[in-house]
Amino acid sequence: MIHAIVRSEDRYVRQDATQRTPFFSQKTKVDNFAIETEYVKAVQSAKMEKMFSKPFIEAPCDHLDGVTQLCCSNMKYNQIFSGSADGIIQMSGFHSQFETYRLQAHRGLVTGLQQATTMMISCGYDKFINFYDIKDTSFVLKQQQKLDNVPRSLSLSSSEKYAVSTDQILLFDIQRNDPICNIQRNSSFLQFSKIDSNLLGTIDNISLSILDTRTQQIGVQFSTMAKMNQFAFNPFQPHQIIVGTDDAYAYSFDLRSPQKALDRYGGLSYPIISMDISPDGKLLALGSNQGTIQMYKISTVSRQGDVQQSTLNKRVNEQIEIARARPYQFSVKYYDVYHNRRMSQINQLKFTGDNYYVISGSEEGSVRVWKANASQFEKTLSGIEQTSNMINKQLSYKFQNVGTINKIKNSRHLPKKILHQKQRMDIHEQSQLKKLEKRGERAQVLDVVRKE
Repeated sequence: MIHAIVRSEDRYVRQDATQRTPFFSQKTKVDNFAIETEYVKAVQSAKMEKMFSKPFIEAPCDHLDGVTQLCCSNMKYNQIFSGSADGIIQMSGFHSQFETYRLQAHRGLVTGLQQATTMMISCGYDKFINFYDIKDTSFVLKQQQKLDNVPRSLSLSSSEKYAVSTDQILLFDIQRNDPICNIQRNSSFLQFSKIDSNLLGTIDNISLSILDTRTQQIGVQFSTMAKMNQFAFNPFQPHQIIVGTDDAYAYSFDLRSPQKALDRYGGLSYPIISMDISPDGKLLALGSNQGTIQMYKISTVSRQGDVQQSTLNKRVNEQIEIARARPYQFSVKYYDVYHNRRMSQINQLKFTGDNYYVISGSEEGSVRVWKANASQFEKTLSGIEQTSNMINKQLSYKFQNVGTINKIKNSRHLPKKILHQKQRMDIHEQSQLKKLEKRGERAQVLDVVRKE
C-alpha cells in the first residue's frame, strides 16, 4: 500500500527574503475548551492566593503604653522609630537581628516624630522640641528647644523646614532656633505636601485649609459635615487629598475643585483615627477604633472623564465614571482587612519607602509590620516562578467578574465582633439610602462639603 502526503508549499516556504519562515505543525486541531481550561486555572490561582495570604510579619517592639507616633527611616527600609504615651522613643527593625534601643525623650505623651536624613525631631507634652543624631544602632540627644505651649502636631517638609501646631502654627528652619513665621491659626493636625514643600495642610475640627508658607495665605479651604481627624496628600497626584472623618468614611478631594468629593471609602464602623497613602499613590490604609486596618486601591479618575492614573482598562474606567454619575451607589470597597486578636485602636499607620510593608502602632503598645499585599512573596522568585505568578494573576484578573472567583476573592474570616459591627453598619447605611430615595435626594452622598 502506498501512502501519499500532500502539503502546500505556501504554508511553510518563504515567498521572498524579507518574509519570515512560516512555522509548520501537523497539529492543526483547535482546542475547543481553551476558555474552560483557563477558567479552571484561574479558580486554582484564586484559591492558592487566598490559601497563602498571610499579611502579618512580626511585631519588632512593644511599648509599655500606647503608641502615639510612628516614623519610617529614610536611610533603611527596615528601620522604625516609634513614640508612646509615656514619652519613650524606640528604634527597632524588622527582617533583621536588630536590637531595640529605648530612650526617655519626653515627660508625657509624644505628639510628633519626624526624620530628616541623619537627624530626628520629636516633640511632646513637656513643651520641648528635641533633636537627635542617629547612629547605626542608637540615637543621641543633640539639642533641645523650649516652646510656650504644648505642641499638638509636627510635620517636616522636603526642604528641611518643619511646622509645629500649638495655639498657633510655628514654622521653623532646622538650622535656626527662632521661628521663621507665626501663623495665627488653630490646628489639631498638620502635614506638608510631599511634592510641593511650600504647601501646608491643617485641620481645625471640621475645617481643612491649605496654606502657602511663603505668603502665609490660605489657598484652599472647605468644611465637612463630620469632624476631620486626619488627612494625607497623594505623593503621586499632587492635587489629590484624602480626609478621614468621624462618620467612619474617608473622602478624596481634588484641591482644584473641592466642592464635592471624588470618592468615598467605606466599610468601617468606627471613626477613622489614622491613615496613610503608599509612595506610589495607589494604595490607601485606614485605621480606626475598631482595631482593624482596611486596605484600599486608589483609582484616580477626574470628573471631566480623562484618566489621570489608573491600571484598569477603558471599560472599567467607563464603569467608574457611570458610577460617579450616580453617587450613593458607588463606595470604594476595601480589598483586604488586617486584624489581630490583641490589636485595639490603631493610632498610627505608615507605609515603608519600598511600598511593600505597612507599619501600625496601636493603643495596647505594639508596633506591627504587615504586607501591603497579603499574598506577595517574601523570598526572591526564580524566572519560572515569576512567569507562573504573572500568568496566574492575569487569569485571575480575566475572570474576576465570574461568580466563583469573585466569591473566593471577597471571602474573609473576620472575628464575630467585627463581622456583627459591619453587618449593623450595612443595615444602617441601607436604611439611609431608602430614606434618601424616597425624598429624591439620592445623589447627595458625595456632597459632604458644607455650603457657606
